[in-house]
Amino acid sequence: MSDTVGRGMAEAARTAGCSVQLWTRLVQLDLAPAREWNAATIEQWLSEEIPVAEAAAIGGIKPSTFRSYVRRGQAPAPHRHYGRTPVWTRAVIIDWMNNRPGIGARSDLHKPSAGL
Repeated sequence: MSDTVGRGMAEAARTAGCSVQLWTRLVQLDLAPAREWNAATIEQWLSEEIPVAEAAAIGGIKPSTFRSYVRRGQAPAPHRHYGRTPVWTRAVIIDWMNNRPGIGARSDLHKPSAGL
């Protein structure tokens, strides 16, 4: 990857509010614009509504897993429904990806307070 392309990817990722690693994966999956990394293009792309399959692909999980996460409150609720089809904005899904605890994280365990 040339230095110019690398800087372009980093700028696009920063504009989209995600890591360069996530942005690169989205481009490779044809889920993000591979060129024309300007703020207007990325803002429009972030505001588009996407179905379960694309939301799951952004998260790197299967659609059935994503549906389970939504049902259990571990993923964002849909932005709206078209008939029975739930949709999310890409910005919400990317924000969710940036704030996920990670594989194997135990949210039920808490560190004891200092002094106890």
